[in-house]
Order: sequence, then C-alpha cells, then structure tokens
Amino acid sequence: VFPDQVNSGLSYWTLTPEFKGVPTREGYVFKGWTPVVAERVTGNAYYKAVWEKTEGPVQPTNPTDPTEPTKPEKPTKPENPTKPEKPDTPTKPCQPDTEVPKTGDNSADNMLMGIFLLTLSTLGGTLLWYRKRQRG
Repeated sequence: VFPDQVNSGLSYWTLTPEFKGVPTREGYVFKGWTPVVAERVTGNAYYKAVWEKTEGPVQPTNPTDPTEPTKPEKPTKPENPTKPEKPDTPTKPCQPDTEVPKTGDNSADNMLMGIFLLTLSTLGGTLLWYRKRQRG
C-alpha cells in the first residue's frame, strides 16, 4: 500500500514525528491511525492505518480536471490530547546489542567476603567448642 516509516533514536518526551506523505490505497479512504497518535514519545509505538472501503469510483477534487483523483484528508491530531504524566526520572529506550551498563554489583568481592566470614565463624565456633571440651 505505502512503505512503512520507522523513526528510531528518539528521546523520551520529544514530539512524535509526523507521517511523511499521504497514505493511499486504491479503493479505500484513509480514516486515521490506530491507536491514536500520541503527542509525545513515551516508548516504542506501532501505528496502523485505518481504511474504509469506498462504494464507487473516487470522485475528482477538481471538477474541471476529472483525471485528478481525490486525495485522502491528512490525519489530524486531537485538539486536547491527554498527556501521560511525565515520570520523575526519564527512561531511555532499550537499545539492542549495546554494552550492559555497570551497576556497581561486585558479586565476586561479596562472595569472597562471605566465604571469609563463614570460615571465620566456623573457626571461632570450633575453637569455643574445643576450649569447652578441655575444661570438662
């Protein structure tokens, strides 16, 4: 029908890019997008064209030039769209095949500390048991 348009690398809360061109499909009239196009980028979104089948031939827009077909109306955004609440900390979209960020989790260090403490407590417990046994 018409090529998909993909917008990537958009920052959170920027204005949603407009569709470039006019969606056309022979025998159908473009009615808009589903879901309704969000005013701002809040995450990944996929919009699908909504079509209505025409009953007869498309009427010309210019009666003096019957070869000029009717162009579908350009989709409009709602007058008062509801804005989602902006979170306190903006999130970045997940980028595939990127390096995993450092989180400060030092698992190996924590594991060594755990082994050390376990050994120390076992040794201390064994020492207490041995002294108690010697005293009688």
